[in-house]
Amino acid sequence: MFTLSVHCKSNFPLRKRHSRIDVELDAGVGDHEYLQVLEAVLPRVWEFKPQAVLYQSGVDGLASDELGHLELTHAGLLARDPLVMRQVREQALPLELTVEAHANTLCTAREIFSKDGR
Repeated sequence: MFTLSVHCKSNFPLRKRHSRIDVELDAGVGDHEYLQVLEAVLPRVWEFKPQAVLYQSGVDGLASDELGHLELTHAGLLARDPLVMRQVREQALPLELTVEAHANTLCTAREIFSKDGR
């Protein structure tokens, strides 16, 4: 298995499992720098020629996260996801059914937990 992790080096937990590509960011990094680093490192993943991708997006980078030490905004996370997904799509990996299954789960959660029921 090939893993990539872009995370705050002082984030919880302090003892982290290391990834094949392990990018440690300083505390306080915001959207612009985070996205630049991610965009620069993603091509290294494709050199591995993966047959599948498991994208664990995480939200602990949000400035409002008490355990995280990055300063990402919701807009930064919204920019991150299409950056990753477009590159995954360019690899022509067969993910349509997997994506649909995850989307169904997330849509159900949104419907149940949203304030206005939509």
